[in-house]
Amino acid sequence: MRVKKLTVRDISEIKFYILALLIGSIVELILFAMYGSPYLYLDAIFIIFIFLVRFLSGLGIFSTFSLAAMYILKYFSPYFRGSKKRSERFLTLLNLLMILAFLGLVTYSVFTTIIGKFNLTTSIIGILTVVLSYYISPIWKAESKAKINDSLLDEIKEAFRGIKLDIVRGYYKYISREYLKAYSIDYIKFRAKWDKFRYKASIYMVPLIALSSVILPFFLILFAFLVIRLFILRINYLSRIDYIVISSYSIAAIYILVFVHATQFIYQPILWLFPYLMGLLVSFVAYINAMFFHGRPLK
Repeated sequence: MRVKKLTVRDISEIKFYILALLIGSIVELILFAMYGSPYLYLDAIFIIFIFLVRFLSGLGIFSTFSLAAMYILKYFSPYFRGSKKRSERFLTLLNLLMILAFLGLVTYSVFTTIIGKFNLTTSIIGILTVVLSYYISPIWKAESKAKINDSLLDEIKEAFRGIKLDIVRGYYKYISREYLKAYSIDYIKFRAKWDKFRYKASIYMVPLIALSSVILPFFLILFAFLVIRLFILRINYLSRIDYIVISSYSIAAIYILVFVHATQFIYQPILWLFPYLMGLLVSFVAYINAMFFHGRPLK
């Protein structure tokens, strides 16, 4: 197996984090000597982490819904081939089901909270899923999921990808007359744009995650270096090491949440429900805007 040679940028980044590790370790030793604990009991700060990951969890709902819709449209396309009216009725039904699914999810979340059936275990599994999706999976990928700002080349590639999808859509609509497959292109476009927005949002949230890391001063130092790299030195992407720092802190924070005693304040259901509903609402508005106001119907 061929080992990739380290670039000057890689070496500089490694040196950057080695310095952060040394400083963080010293701070952690001082904290442990003073308080006998490697972390601080700061529930009010810890809420920031919970709020962010629950918000990101809500943002991903319609990305999942649109993926399901794409497969449904492709699967049923042969049964509606050549019939525009039947295809339009099926699309209307599918969109209605998506809206009902959203309303059902909101109703269920609020109802279980009101009657005191809030499930902390399920919510923590949701947090783990978010951390895995946004911050752990990119570690072994060739490139970061998102950059802070797109280059001109990125914009050109995206424009050509849009043109390619338009051509495919035209083929399905005018030549093969597979109207459901033609409409599935709109879902592909929505999901691509929405995923890009979500991953960019996860990068812009790094300073707030850094603030929440005050509970673990070791990671606070690492995050301080990360924020400097991203927003002062203007590094335009998250590297593997950056993702490792964020995911390591997230896992440590979840461990504290599950296994370390905290005040009951941190487990109040409303603190977990509100950011999740906010993410759901933003995701829903984006979906409605894309599908009903900026989407292109088959007519």
